[in-house]
Amino acid sequence: QADLKKILHIASQSRLLKGISFFEFQVRYDKGGSEEDFGMFGLRDNYTFQTWSYFGDTVSAFCLEPRYDDMGRAMPSAVAGAFGGVGVDYEFLCVPDPAKVPLDQVGLSQISQQASLPRMAVFVDRVVKHLGGHTMYQDQLLDAAKPYVGDSGNAANRSFEVLVSEIGQYPSWASWDNQATCTSDRNALLMNLIPNFEWVCSQLNGSTCHDVPDQCRYDLWAQADFAFS
Repeated sequence: QADLKKILHIASQSRLLKGISFFEFQVRYDKGGSEEDFGMFGLRDNYTFQTWSYFGDTVSAFCLEPRYDDMGRAMPSAVAGAFGGVGVDYEFLCVPDPAKVPLDQVGLSQISQQASLPRMAVFVDRVVKHLGGHTMYQDQLLDAAKPYVGDSGNAANRSFEVLVSEIGQYPSWASWDNQATCTSDRNALLMNLIPNFEWVCSQLNGSTCHDVPDQCRYDLWAQADFAFS
């Protein structure tokens, strides 16, 4: 870390040296041998985020775990500190992300089991946005999320259907758009967006996805916004 800070300090004073790129982000297990000595993160095989087909093979996206140097220091924290950052929370690297799990009972249960009020609030806030709202008061959002946290004692009786019903009452701690329409989730994986986009296109009455306006053609997300709305 000390070396990194020195190099970055030199770069800040130099007209030629702009910075450095740390080698490397993840261990290259495919190379083997001494090549596995490099990398800030390794892979854990106890939790996978997604599986997909890659040129005929089924592969998995594994979660990350920090690698440690000879002094027992987590390398990602050392690198982040040198660049002035705070790094990541390793506790949540290999658990479902409330910003990305499906908005359904499965997703709710995954976040509830983490017994974390802030993370449940992220999930509930997504439901608010999905129903055309915008959270204005964080404290009241936390109050709404609390009954769904795993250690609340009531979480077992709180379903996703109940949550949607409660948010559907348009609570005053959020603002609501009466003309809200569906848009594509920018946190969703592209591999999940594409089949849903294609399905919606097949269901359109009197219109097709070939009718997408020019201003919505610049990427697939914008095209999906048109189709979903």
